[in-house]
Amino acid sequence: MKTKLSSQQIKNYRQDGCLIVRDFLDDREREGLIEAINIAVATMGKQKIAGSNARDFPEKDGFYDKVFLQRLNLWKISPFIHDMFTSGPLGEMLGKLARYDNTDLDENMSGLFDVYPEFTGIEPVIGEMKAGDAGFHNGLTAHAAGANMTPFPRRAMTCAFMPDGSVYNGQQNILSEQYIAGLNIGNPLQDDKQNPLVGAVR
Repeated sequence: MKTKLSSQQIKNYRQDGCLIVRDFLDDREREGLIEAINIAVATMGKQKIAGSNARDFPEKDGFYDKVFLQRLNLWKISPFIHDMFTSGPLGEMLGKLARYDNTDLDENMSGLFDVYPEFTGIEPVIGEMKAGDAGFHNGLTAHAAGANMTPFPRRAMTCAFMPDGSVYNGQQNILSEQYIAGLNIGNPLQDDKQNPLVGAVR
């Protein structure tokens, strides 16, 4: 992984809310990740969330599931993916980019323009990437991916990170019933089986 950032890259990220790192993965890492993803996805079948005691969230027959194959928490069943996305150098890099302020929008993303009307006058920026590149963006940065208009699948691997010390806000999201049964709002999310600490040992 190309985890060493220049001061200019960090400045650009903090100014723009996003950063593309070219050739973030070398050929060996990229091919290894593709193989690990293929094995994990095949293992999961129709279940969207990986891991024992995972929330029951099967693939359905709607349009969305027919055009978009999404599988979550592959790190729970693939040592390769786990080690790649919890590595020390990656954690150090993310710490340099991080900003922790947050807000909440519902699934109606057009509501973004109600909160930030100035966005209606901002021209979107296209971030083209080839295999092996990586894009990093703050969760508050408005972002989207256009439709795949080719006859070939378009692969993407995403990973969301949050700061150590984050607490449960009452929203289950992809957490299992068993896990949230022991949580109250405000409890720290410190179960390494659910939220492993990146690049460090507790």
